[in-house]
Amino acid sequence: MMRRTASTAAVFVVAAGALTGCSSDKPKQAAPTCPPGNPSPSRTVAWSSIYANVYNASDRSGEGATVAKQLGWRGMHTLDVKNDPLSDDRPTPKFAEIRYGKNGRTIALNVAKQIPHANLYQDERTDPTIDIVIGNKFSLTPRPPRAVKNVSVTVLNTTFMPGLAADVAGQLGKQGFHADAEANDKAYYPDDSAVIVYDEEGLPDAQRLQMSIPGSRLLQDTQTKGAVDIKGSAVRLYLGSKWPTDGKVVPLSQATASPSASPSASGGC
Repeated sequence: MMRRTASTAAVFVVAAGALTGCSSDKPKQAAPTCPPGNPSPSRTVAWSSIYANVYNASDRSGEGATVAKQLGWRGMHTLDVKNDPLSDDRPTPKFAEIRYGKNGRTIALNVAKQIPHANLYQDERTDPTIDIVIGNKFSLTPRPPRAVKNVSVTVLNTTFMPGLAADVAGQLGKQGFHADAEANDKAYYPDDSAVIVYDEEGLPDAQRLQMSIPGSRLLQDTQTKGAVDIKGSAVRLYLGSKWPTDGKVVPLSQATASPSASPSASGGC
């Protein structure tokens, strides 16, 4: 009787083990609340040499296309944009995940410097491409203002002072800006000393120009009620009714950005 009981117990133990071993459902790994900081890359890689797939794992429809456009402004080449194809196998990132192969780690680390709280994941690929997976709290570090030699500006005069646009464009040109003047604008009359109008792509260039134009303010073209439509990174400088008759461009040595607080970490970190 005791032998039969022991044998029966053994059968149940083996059966339970077999059932456990045959299960093919692996629990999905939980995404870290806040990924650990990434090490610095061993060398700098130009964004113009980086090729990436952009995968949307966020709740926002169309976010992949938006991020791909923003990455393109920084010089990156986009290969494919779609929803995350590994959503069933990889945890959904809170901020972002950068996937790379054995030949792409340095590239991934360079990109991670501009994507706060990005988690890195190495897969089996052998080429140097990377995947950028977007989470609900995805963000990019702000693009810094570019050097004046890279900024193209068109100066427009809306005042009664003749030749003002050409005069200011000449001052900017001497500082290294690519500046030209147009005839008086008849569509937009700002009640300011100066307004710098820009497309979303041109924000860093608009910020750089603002350092050189005293009393100016920034205005995205979408806020002009259709009066101004700009494409690309070029900006327009509208000299308004409050521009002083003796107004001058700020000397290059004094044209510096106002100090601003460092951006805080995204929620949860």
